[in-house]
Amino acid sequence: MVRLARWLLELARRLLAIESTTGEEAAVADFLCRYLRDCGWDVEEIPVEANRWNLFARRSDPRLIFSTHLDTVPPFVAVSEDDTFLFGRGACDAKGIAAAQIVAAEELRATGVETVALLFV
Repeated sequence: MVRLARWLLELARRLLAIESTTGEEAAVADFLCRYLRDCGWDVEEIPVEANRWNLFARRSDPRLIFSTHLDTVPPFVAVSEDDTFLFGRGACDAKGIAAAQIVAAEELRATGVETVALLFV
């Protein structure tokens, strides 16, 4: 459990450190695309408009899709934390959620479940 909590917090910190206010999500989408490919996911970039795209990551035909958005409302708030909480724009909505979904999907994969996908919009 401690390993999962550390992994989740580290991924959430990394996501929160990237500015992604609405219309400016390219950097966080690029990061997640690389991160997921490095973890062995097949990642499709789905164009939305100039400099904006959704990410669909899978390993096989999915039966379950975890999905959330990547954009945040302005202004950007840098990541910080205390002994109890992680702070930053998107900590609760939705970068923390994205990190939790990735960790959950990876844990399912570790148990042999390959029919999970991730959709980030």
